[in-house]
Amino acid sequence: MTSVEPQAQWHTVREIDEAGGQPKGSAFRCFKRLAGNLVEGRDFVVLDAARDAERIRRLKQEGRLYESTVNALMLSQDTARRIRAMAQGDE
Repeated sequence: MTSVEPQAQWHTVREIDEAGGQPKGSAFRCFKRLAGNLVEGRDFVVLDAARDAERIRRLKQEGRLYESTVNALMLSQDTARRIRAMAQGDE
């Protein structure tokens, strides 16, 4: 989990969906389309359900994750921006 802490701000797919008024899953589908061009640890981080259980629990409490989330996907500011643009048809 410490790999998430150094970056100032990480975004969740739920936050991106809600900010853009998109249905659940829209940001994740955009992420999947970009995934081949992204670098884990720089562009995104996956929080593991077992290893990062407490962090995932807190993010759910804060309303930043969908309740059904098992392994949480955290996106860098740049990746979040790219996904927002894709979801809105700008990229």
